[in-house]
Amino acid sequence: MKERIDTIKQHFDLIKRIICGPLGFVQRTVSQTETLTRRYRNRVFDRFVKMILAAISIYFLFVLLFYVCQMLWHLYLSTPTGKHFLTTHSIESAFFSSLFNLDGVALIRLIVLTSLKNSCLIGIVCQFFQLMRYFYDSRGVIGKFVIWGGGLSYLAAWQISVSLEIDWFGGVFLISALPTLCLFTFCFDFTRELVPEIGEIFNKNNLKLSIEWVKLRLKKIFPD
Repeated sequence: MKERIDTIKQHFDLIKRIICGPLGFVQRTVSQTETLTRRYRNRVFDRFVKMILAAISIYFLFVLLFYVCQMLWHLYLSTPTGKHFLTTHSIESAFFSSLFNLDGVALIRLIVLTSLKNSCLIGIVCQFFQLMRYFYDSRGVIGKFVIWGGGLSYLAAWQISVSLEIDWFGGVFLISALPTLCLFTFCFDFTRELVPEIGEIFNKNNLKLSIEWVKLRLKKIFPD
């Protein structure tokens, strides 16, 4: 009788391991997925806040700088040297005169938003196709600012010159470069956390965790 009871207990233990083994694996996988999701949200939110704070700081800083330069420009024009500059450098003087007649708040807002949009869009594309890993992360500080910062500044300058119908592209590039160079690294840090690389998406382990995460979300939405 005792042997029979022991045999039945062994059968129950075997059945328990067969049933609970996969369930335990699923629970561990779901728990791991939730932990990774929480960490992902925290990292993305942290980078997003830093990017927005950087954009706001750059905006107010360059608005202040614009009005300081505007005041200095008008003071310069009141001097004999400034009047001589107007007659000898007609293109440059016409550009600065038209520039400082613009609304500084609206101009800087346009530059910052244009740089923010371009940097985020290009950062998303380059991160997804793993271009960031090979052409950005491997560069030094000077290389990043010259290649990426210079390219983004050129793109922003072209868009702003078309939008404001300003002829002297060199001057527009100059006023667009400084905010863009200060901002694009924050945008790239944000997009690196936001978007996975294409190789990570098709990784077997990550794909399995993604499937389990989707199942968990669907189960919470549709409990039945």
